[in-house]
Amino acid sequence: MRLADEIGARVAGADAMISGLQRVRAAAAAFYGYWQAELGPIFGSGFRPPVNAGFVRYLDSPEVSAAIEGLVQHEEAERRSIGSLAHPSLHDRIAAIAFLPSNAGFDDRPAACLLSNPDELEDRVLTFVSLDLGARKRVDWEHVAEIVYVPIWQKRVAGYSRLLGSCTIATVPVARNDLLRIGSSLFTTYETPSDDVRIVRAWELIIGAIGVALLPLGWTPEKRPGSEVSLNRDGLKLQPWSELNAMTGGRITRAEWRARCVDLGIADVPLAAAADEGLKPSPKG
Repeated sequence: MRLADEIGARVAGADAMISGLQRVRAAAAAFYGYWQAELGPIFGSGFRPPVNAGFVRYLDSPEVSAAIEGLVQHEEAERRSIGSLAHPSLHDRIAAIAFLPSNAGFDDRPAACLLSNPDELEDRVLTFVSLDLGARKRVDWEHVAEIVYVPIWQKRVAGYSRLLGSCTIATVPVARNDLLRIGSSLFTTYETPSDDVRIVRAWELIIGAIGVALLPLGWTPEKRPGSEVSLNRDGLKLQPWSELNAMTGGRITRAEWRARCVDLGIADVPLAAAADEGLKPSPKG
């Protein structure tokens, strides 16, 4: 491996080779999360977005790029390769070629430009991984929120108005006991999920209810790779998951959350009505 690194550095320059090592490590670290968190729900709904294009946007998102940059910097400082005792660390691989000459005029175009038909190759790779993936209906990222996530929200909340009671968006339940009570009701008596799983399911119901409740009021969902689903209207933006997480984490108070909802004009929107709304047919993709 070090011989290959040295050859690459002598051909393209040490700076180009080091940049390549860093980018490959960043992409490798990020891809599992991209496949599970971003593509998983879309594949599970029977659709397939542009995978390669989405991964580029995923890596460029502020949340992901900051996390990956921190990981790469950590590994550059470590002499032992994370997860392997035999594999040379990123630190050692960079140190082994850093003394070689750089090439100020190296070509910094992405390697994908060497492919004559990347879309066709993407089809072939996905079909190789699974015939089902290759056969899924295509959807552009701009339509993922509407076609994939809105039906997911509707399915989650349908028929559960009794769990949401008289809560409005401003008075969503956030106490641990309330979340456990709601989450427990979403499982059968034969299932024994952990408390953490119950709480996650409760949050999925609550956030789904917020989304479904706001759609008829002119709010539109948006999903970008690397970011949560947001709701937008007339230049206003709500990110339910992160904003509610800020309240439960103590970074904002219940009063600040209510004030935020008042500013958005959604404080008194009932969540129980959203559960009934969820019973209506989903939009067709």
